Amino acid sequence: MRVGSTLEELQKQYGNDVRFVFKHFVVHPQTAMTPAIATCAAGNQGKFWEMEKAVWNNAWDVQSGRMKDPKLLDEENMTKLAEGLKLDMTKFKADMSGDNCKKQISDGMQQLSKLGVRGTPAFFINGRYLSGAQPIESFKSVIDDEIKKADEAIKGGTKADEYYKTAVMEKGKKQL
Repeated sequence: MRVGSTLEELQKQYGNDVRFVFKHFVVHPQTAMTPAIATCAAGNQGKFWEMEKAVWNNAWDVQSGRMKDPKLLDEENMTKLAEGLKLDMTKFKADMSGDNCKKQISDGMQQLSKLGVRGTPAFFINGRYLSGAQPIESFKSVIDDEIKKADEAIKGGTKADEYYKTAVMEKGKKQL
């Protein structure tokens, strides 16, 4: 993921003030569905981000941003990456072949489609849509603005642990 280093830097800079929630939006199912299921299966063991990074590091050339070989995204290679992360392989294989991860990916894609997502990467920062691999400054501008709004709402009496629910979800789109 070309934007991976940007997300890592944002996490370093903002710490607990930023939280990442990942939903798959599989644009090319013939090559991307197996790694999507693999990252879900790894996530069931608390290793989603590690698997996500391993998939990208394994299959993409960092310099060109191009895929090295689609075969690097097959189930055999996903299994090798999972072994490298020391996952419980019985559980990993069961999750790869089961329906839970497939349903989770399908449900996420339906949600994102309803919100207008048509490609990847796509980001929502407190409901504000940011499309594509943007420079870090684009993210920081929106994040800083959203933190300012949250701080003002909290000073005005909104409980910090309820801010997202009340200010983003309840005041967001009621219908898609």
